[in-house]
Amino acid sequence: MKNFLRNSSIASVGLLTPVLAFAQVNTGGIMNLLNQVQQIIGATIPVLIGLAVLAFSWGIVMYLFGKDKDGAKSMMIWGIIAIFVMTSVWGLVGILRSTVFGTNQDSIQNIPIPTIPR
Repeated sequence: MKNFLRNSSIASVGLLTPVLAFAQVNTGGIMNLLNQVQQIIGATIPVLIGLAVLAFSWGIVMYLFGKDKDGAKSMMIWGIIAIFVMTSVWGLVGILRSTVFGTNQDSIQNIPIPTIPR
């Protein structure tokens, strides 16, 4: 466990070093990094939910046509738990995001800049 923690902390520092090196340059490095992480997570959540639905469906097929009823029951139960947990966490993150930012973050970027009429 100590080796894992040490290696993961070394990897984290190694991955964040470029962000720290460009700290004085106004390139929006950390915001670009966060936007990329958000896009990756946003793309993987539907895939994971789809896999959980597929596991649940496979459990139903195994229950109906298979001889291992206990294994099929456990697969269906774990599929339902996975679907419930993922959608609950997704909803809680949405609530937290709207609480902290006050609105959807995408609409914050599309606010028109006020100008003085001529």
